[in-house]
Amino acid sequence: KKLVRVSIDRMTPPPEEDAVWSVCAWCGARAGYRCRGCGDEPYCSRQCQLDAWRRHKAACGELGPAVKRALERVRERGMATTKRATTETHCYLCLEPGTDENPLWHGMCACRGDGGFGHESCFVRCAANATNKDAWIRCGLCKQPFTGFVSGALGLGMLERGGNPSILVKPLGVAAEPEVAVRLARRSYAVAKHTLGPRHPATLGALGDVAHLLSNCGRRKQSIEIQRTILSNTTDETNHDKANAASTLGRALYLQAERDKSQELALQAADLLRDAAGRRPPRSNDEYLDKFFLAKALVLANRHHEAIDVLEATVPALNRIYGPDLNLSVEASRMYHLLLACHPSRVLSATALADPPDC
Repeated sequence: KKLVRVSIDRMTPPPEEDAVWSVCAWCGARAGYRCRGCGDEPYCSRQCQLDAWRRHKAACGELGPAVKRALERVRERGMATTKRATTETHCYLCLEPGTDENPLWHGMCACRGDGGFGHESCFVRCAANATNKDAWIRCGLCKQPFTGFVSGALGLGMLERGGNPSILVKPLGVAAEPEVAVRLARRSYAVAKHTLGPRHPATLGALGDVAHLLSNCGRRKQSIEIQRTILSNTTDETNHDKANAASTLGRALYLQAERDKSQELALQAADLLRDAAGRRPPRSNDEYLDKFFLAKALVLANRHHEAIDVLEATVPALNRIYGPDLNLSVEASRMYHLLLACHPSRVLSATALADPPDC
């Protein structure tokens, strides 16, 4: 009965050319429908909606109640995992001790000792009186995000006071509520696009949050299409932004190519990563990280000689920046020497490691 009520409707107006709503949330194909229950989740067919229902059920319905239910689940789960104190510890906000009826909860931030403990009501009151909206999601002492029980309690307190739930996108994503976080991120993106335009940095940032959350949900195809949109809307005026967009998309395509064993996707990833590395400041950390992933994409695309050329300069740079014992440096060195072993005609570069790591 639920599935009959939460059925799919043709989108009106017809599907817009926007990867946020034009890619099926289940299979990644072209979507022409949206869930009637929430109006957010795109699908290409009734069957995809049925297949995705178990995952989407908790986030379906009106957005406000869905966010509230998600925060209640975060708060309830946090009761079992969050540090709690009742005696010999005082609230760092009101300086009163905790009791069995009103215990002290730790914000699960970076505070150590007694610094991070407070009453639930004190956390909410302090955030409500603050002028900075980040007080609802970050500790005022260590400036790190709240997690666990306090994160859910503050989110509920903010909703009760009519606050803007868009700032809860990242806390909900971290708190194992990615489906609701995706819906919030979509709404934030839609508002930014309508008010600021599709190429504004704030709009692209909101779109990046959607792509990141979808990737964490395992919906990589939809995330990749959104990252293509980000890259196409990023202007060439700032090489930094263009390089970041190309690098993010290139790495996502490489992971998808590795999963699908696709040389075509690997070549697309290599082209993007080469472009990103070329836009970076010379000899910067980001340049060498892009070249590391470029080499991996070239190996996957069976372009071994090109990968060796890239690694000859990248391996010593990674060893110099991160040290030879870091996993990244070890992986790059191992890949370089394995490629040389497969192609003995290539001469070992004098600048690369003389001794290969243990394989």
